[in-house]
Amino acid sequence: MALRIRIRAVNDVSVLELSGRLVLGEEASSFRATVNELLSQSKTMLVLDLENLTYIDSSGLRTIVAAFLSARRRGGSVKLSVPPPFLRQTLQLTKLYPAFETFPSTTAAVQSFAWYNCARHGAYVGPPPCRWRITKIRRPSAFGISLDNAFATDNNSDSPVSDWH
Repeated sequence: MALRIRIRAVNDVSVLELSGRLVLGEEASSFRATVNELLSQSKTMLVLDLENLTYIDSSGLRTIVAAFLSARRRGGSVKLSVPPPFLRQTLQLTKLYPAFETFPSTTAAVQSFAWYNCARHGAYVGPPPCRWRITKIRRPSAFGISLDNAFATDNNSDSPVSDWH
């Protein structure tokens, strides 16, 4: 059975439903081309619905890893939903299982992309858009400064700046 790829959009997340075999040849090439086309359109949040995948070989596994790396380079992510037992076992044997976020349903995978409101960027979905971090200021008890005072600082310096992240 040849690989069939059905793409659907849920909010800003692209869900690729794979059914059939992901093997060396036309199947792996069409999957790679589909992922590259989505990434070129700045659709970097991908969920691979693997529930109907019947077989995968090393070339197919390599294309999934390549998709993961390509999305990461562009600030996105690839998440796996409903991986069949043979794929879970293969990912564990190759020590790749911890690298991928796997979910029991496509809905859970899509919802995992939700983030929070950032005062600097507003509401957003996906990986954090900047490299800011929150640091707490220690409260010297004699001065009565609140422990809840927190400032966002740039990763390259420790100077406080005006907005949160």
